[in-house]
Amino acid sequence: LHSLNYKLLYQPLHHKKPPAEMPFPTFPPAVFIILIQIKVIVKYESLITIILSQMWGKEERNKRSRQYVFEYLNIVEKIVREGIEKGEIIDRDPEVIASEIFSLTSSCLIYKLKTEKNLDIQSMYKEIEKIAISGIMK
Repeated sequence: LHSLNYKLLYQPLHHKKPPAEMPFPTFPPAVFIILIQIKVIVKYESLITIILSQMWGKEERNKRSRQYVFEYLNIVEKIVREGIEKGEIIDRDPEVIASEIFSLTSSCLIYKLKTEKNLDIQSMYKEIEKIAISGIMK
């Protein structure tokens, strides 16, 4: 899982495949989660927009969209729990932290709509880091 996530992370940052002999970098869990989340938002923007817009309501498609988001949040929450257990993330409610990370990175789509600019993963991460990451990392 770590190597797959590393490849997902490396490719959008460097626009090429990582060399096979290159060691995996160590990222704090919060940094890793946010970089992957921004990458997913950039790569699958249309799909994410549809899923987020269809979460509300009582129809089957709304329930399915909520289910997808909740499943994703459970994955983020698991990573947050591991970070808390290792002392890399502050000891707060992992469910809340996972939701905050998802909300924060999903706001990149609103930024893109408002500014009509393409999202740059590195610059978006730097902005999020300045604003929020310092508050949840030890």
